[in-house]
Order: sequence, then C-alpha cells, then structure tokens
Amino acid sequence: MNQNYQVSTAPNRLAAMIDQILAAVPGVTVVVAQLAPNSDANVQSRINAYNSQIPGIVQARANAGKRVHMINMSSLNIGDLNDGLHPNDNGYQKMANAWLGGIQQVIANGWVTNLAFAGTYEIQCVSSGQALDVSGGSTANGAAVIQWPYNGGRNQLWNFIPTTNGYYQIKSANSGLNLNVTGGSASNGALVVQWPFGSGNNDQWLPSRNADGTYTFYNRNSGRVLDNPGGNTQAAQFLQWAANGGPNQKFNCIPR
Repeated sequence: MNQNYQVSTAPNRLAAMIDQILAAVPGVTVVVAQLAPNSDANVQSRINAYNSQIPGIVQARANAGKRVHMINMSSLNIGDLNDGLHPNDNGYQKMANAWLGGIQQVIANGWVTNLAFAGTYEIQCVSSGQALDVSGGSTANGAAVIQWPYNGGRNQLWNFIPTTNGYYQIKSANSGLNLNVTGGSASNGALVVQWPFGSGNNDQWLPSRNADGTYTFYNRNSGRVLDNPGGNTQAAQFLQWAANGGPNQKFNCIPR
C-alpha cells in the first residue's frame, strides 16, 4: 500500500494465499489481520479499500467450513505510529493485544488442538483451595500476587504463554503482566508479584505435573517453586521456596 504496488489485485492475492495454505495443510487455522493505519492520506485511502475486502474474504471461507478468522486493527490510530508508517511502542502493544485476542478466540472456538494450557485458567492452591489473585485487581507493575477465594474476576484468571523447553509466561488476563519473582532473586522467601515480561528468566515457570494431576511450578531463574506460605489466610502473598512436595506447592489448573 505504501509503494502503491499492484494495489487493485491485493485482495485477490490475499484470498489466493489463504486458499493455498488451506489446501496445503487440511484443518489448519488461519488468522488474518487487517492493516494498521498510515499518516499519508493517499496511502490510507488504499489501506481502507484493501481492509474493506478482508471481512468478506474471511467470511466466505468460514462459511465453507474453513478455520479462518480476522483480526481488526482499528484500535490503532496515527498517534500510534513512529514515522507515519511503522508503529511506535504503544502501537506495537495494541497490535500485540489484537493478535492475542484473535488467537484466544480461535482457541476458544476449538480450532487449535493438542495445545497445552490453551485458554484461560484459574490457578487454585491445593492446601487452601484459594486462587492466585492480583491484589485489588491492580494493573500496576509490582502488585502482589496473593490467594483469594475464586470469584471469577479477571485478576484471578491466567494465560499460559509458551517460551522454550516447556517453560511458560503466566500472564494475568486482567493486566497482561506476568507472574514474577521480585528482583530476580534465587532465595527462599522471595515474593511473587506481577511485572512486564523481561529477559531475566524470573518470569518463566515450568508446570510439572504431579501423580495426582496437580501441578508444581518451577521458576526458571531460581529452580525454586511457587509456594503458599499462608495456610488458609486470605490475601497471603505467594513466594518461592525450595520444592518439598507439600500441598502448599501444588496447584489445580482449572479452565475458565
């Protein structure tokens, strides 16, 4: 669109590419995004014309029983652009949120199979029966991750985002922030909070399935596990501790 290259045939070429993918991999799920905006009025006019064709292209294939889903990028505006064409940090965050929503939707549709921890989960501590909860529904960096009776709030729901070697980000459905050991500590007793995903490995966890079907979560940085030190006390903050097999270190992952 920016180079005004073969604009008139772009929708047909998109449709042909989707069909090629569907034919090559039967049963595949294809997620198609509309284009983000542009500060140049002429380019934006071309984008508008192109974007307007995508819903019909996607819907025609969905009507034929194909797993094709569209992501709308209308949440972005020219204030989210760095140079009139490419997004700034805020724009990329909006795009990521749109993609996440689309991926979660096709998972909810049952279009993605054999995917561990697909969807949104309550993480319930075995010893207390209470849920991992971001205190007060906060969306702030550093908010405490506590236990609280499950009430269905989004601050008690979590998404598992795979990284590598079986580890996951465990991301709050409310804030989009990750389960994190404060300060990258490797020590017993370091508190667990929510924080943006980084590069220190203290916000990655290995869900290890126990014989009783529960999970113990090992921190990638410290090798210690997610631990409830507070018994049945509401608002007790989770921390990390050396693994001991206790029920305060075991969790049920309940799809919600």
